[in-house]
Amino acid sequence: MTNIAACSECFQDNGLRLDAERIGVADNSACPNCGSVTGNKLTQDLVEALAHRFFVWGTLRRCEYGAAPLVQFNRSQSTSIKTSPWFEQDIRLIERTLGIGFFYYGPRLWMIGEVEPLKDLREPTSRASIIKRILSKYPTTRLHATECFYRIRKDPRKPENPGEYDSSPLEFVGTGRLDSPEFPVLYGSQDLPVCVHECHVSAEDQVYVATFLPTRDLKLLDLSALLREEHVTEFESLDLAVHMLFLAGSTLTISLETWRAPFIQLAMTVLCTLLTSAFYAQAACHSKQITGYRSDEWRRLTSMNEQRSFLTSPYLDALLRNALCTCSALTG
Repeated sequence: MTNIAACSECFQDNGLRLDAERIGVADNSACPNCGSVTGNKLTQDLVEALAHRFFVWGTLRRCEYGAAPLVQFNRSQSTSIKTSPWFEQDIRLIERTLGIGFFYYGPRLWMIGEVEPLKDLREPTSRASIIKRILSKYPTTRLHATECFYRIRKDPRKPENPGEYDSSPLEFVGTGRLDSPEFPVLYGSQDLPVCVHECHVSAEDQVYVATFLPTRDLKLLDLSALLREEHVTEFESLDLAVHMLFLAGSTLTISLETWRAPFIQLAMTVLCTLLTSAFYAQAACHSKQITGYRSDEWRRLTSMNEQRSFLTSPYLDALLRNALCTCSALTG
């Protein structure tokens, strides 16, 4: 291997070392920095990927809508962040290797929710017009009557009763993304591991799986699609508005009120099905535009869990590669 800049054994912090082992290349040549022949080797590009994963993705903070990292780096500034003492040696190594400095990042405001369609969705008076745009702009797909999907239940009272696998029991209605007592929703997925992940099952749970087949072909609105919006800035992006709305989760009443709005209830059937998407491309992907983010990279970034432990978990990494999207069945 040529152009070796460092290796996993160069790093003192255990998290950085583990991540360097993960993305580094197994090679028995001597590291030019520490002399190790056993550490996984890193080129300059891999060191930059490591810095981006650990210090940028690792400091990602959620806002009411959107998210932004607390730390960023570039080749125009010297390091100005304050860190724990055990990071100092590793930061100096990355600085020397890449010729960069770490600084506290002031995000572009669209990253934290200043997106006009999202703001319009929050206003009851302008919400209907944005929903009409969503229904017209997003592509549709078909779930054929021959294609099955799955639903998981934890500890159902009567596992043999098909009704146990219908929409959520009344005592749980209102805690999901889209449902309410007046608008029950059936959640499912064509990917069984996604069902397991979504239901937060543990080893002590009694888990039952139901397999569903539609009685007819279903026309679905694919909200996982990345809209190609020409001549539109991030501040005006409908795609980012929808993405941020779903990432906001069930704790924000605006997210629930928006999707439960009467207009949506008239347009959609009761069935909603969770399908898989591929907007999370690869864990090592990092922005070459290191002073900011393109919107597609921001979508991948904010789809990740904030905890650095995610970066070293093969199981969770696999789940991220099957990131959830939500498709709402239209009458078709």
